[in-house]
Amino acid sequence: IISQVFHWGVLLLFILQYMLAYTMIDTPPSDQKWLLFAWHKQIGLTLFLLVFIRLWWRERNPKPIDPEQLPQ
Repeated sequence: IISQVFHWGVLLLFILQYMLAYTMIDTPPSDQKWLLFAWHKQIGLTLFLLVFIRLWWRERNPKPIDPEQLPQ
């Protein structure tokens, strides 16, 4: 379950980053634009950290080996 939470959390944050980037481009210079830039940076740093935590988790908890007698 923890691996799934990391996976879907990273995906949702990545989609949010993409949407923020396109919103920032079309926003005229204002306080709102700088707020969007700040959010974009914070979410980017959070994503960076989550990816490394996810890789660390994956290394410590490898995928279970499938039994040899699985039906096709």
